[in-house]
Amino acid sequence: MTQLTKDYNRILKSIWSDTSRSDLYNVWPEDAVKAVKALFKREFPGRSWPYKIKFTSGNRYTWVRRRAVFINCEKGWGDLVHDWSHWLNYLHGRENHCEAHLMLERDCAQYVLDRGWVKSEPAPVPAKKKTDRVVERYKRLLSNKAATEKRLAKHRAGLERAEKRLKDLDRDVRAYSRKYPERLEAFPK
Repeated sequence: MTQLTKDYNRILKSIWSDTSRSDLYNVWPEDAVKAVKALFKREFPGRSWPYKIKFTSGNRYTWVRRRAVFINCEKGWGDLVHDWSHWLNYLHGRENHCEAHLMLERDCAQYVLDRGWVKSEPAPVPAKKKTDRVVERYKRLLSNKAATEKRLAKHRAGLERAEKRLKDLDRDVRAYSRKYPERLEAFPK
């Protein structure tokens, strides 16, 4: 184990040691968004926020992909701060797991703790808005009716074009049979 690794473990464990393990895994989504934006602004005060915010879960990192920050609240504050400090370090153009990254992650972790984003009470579960199934089905029926009327209008226009074309062809057939009767006698009708 290198000295930098020992320092990393010692410094970050001392920062996170004041909070319980369950508190570290209790990340409120709105606090995670505030933390990510505030840490970005703290490192790059002159730049405006360039990303969309999306949430992810499972075995995924908090990282920027396709101009969006994917935040994983399930992994806890330690991983969120670590991953985001990697992104900020990358934006600075520095090496990963260097001394500057260690200091950046230390400062980010302390900032999160100082702002009170690590909480012991669980994140509030948003109440699901109960929808009226009758209203939803009625909306879907109206939408289907409008789409069917649009298709019918398209088919009617096609039918009118076909009838006009058939009428023109009948007129041309009659004209040819009147104009060239002797030449068309051999042709079966």
